[in-house]
Amino acid sequence: MNYKVKIDLHTHSVYSKHIIWGDEAFGTPMQMIHMAIEKGLNGLAITDHNSVRGALEGLKYVKKLKNFLLIPGTEVSSLGGHIVALGIKEDIPRKLTIQETIDRIHDLGGIAIAAHPYAGWPRIASLRDAIRKYKFDAIEVLNGGTRVRANRRAYMIAKELGRPVTAGSDSHYWRDLGLIYNVIDCEPTTDSVLSAIKKGKVVVRGRPFGLYSKLRLGTKKVLRSITSRI
Repeated sequence: MNYKVKIDLHTHSVYSKHIIWGDEAFGTPMQMIHMAIEKGLNGLAITDHNSVRGALEGLKYVKKLKNFLLIPGTEVSSLGGHIVALGIKEDIPRKLTIQETIDRIHDLGGIAIAAHPYAGWPRIASLRDAIRKYKFDAIEVLNGGTRVRANRRAYMIAKELGRPVTAGSDSHYWRDLGLIYNVIDCEPTTDSVLSAIKKGKVVVRGRPFGLYSKLRLGTKKVLRSITSRI
């Protein structure tokens, strides 16, 4: 059977936290899943910052649904930059070295993806040329909050190194997820998706967010920060 999984592999729910903003993202796992379905996706990975809590909540909810795949994961803040871990159900400590983080992800049965390696502000925790030194399972070459030039640079280096590629909206607002996604030729299971990613059977689709989406997210964060202090 020729089955294709259409999936956003990098998204954030209300369980992503920020030292200044507090709750960094807008949208419950349930809202995110329904938005993914509305946008024509049949899969979603929830990858909150340093927490699998949103992903685990999403897994409970999708048991009620048919023909939708939820891949658990997290975006880990290593000492060298952000790394997306897919296929894991346990938190990984932040501020480990890049290699320690990759090893922890693999020990838990997941894959390690270099997130937005050349992104600038506001996604500044970037791995940059560390993607040449460390053997990531894939490199994110299309990220919703990253400029076209930085995405293109990541793609060219991934091609040069012969590494598999992925895409992710990196949405922090649930309405923005799915603007970027992956089409993967595989069975609709987590193991099959992870295996296909490692084999390079991924086609990336979409384009980075426009200025309006970025301003909307920034405004919502500021307003929430102000109201929480009143």
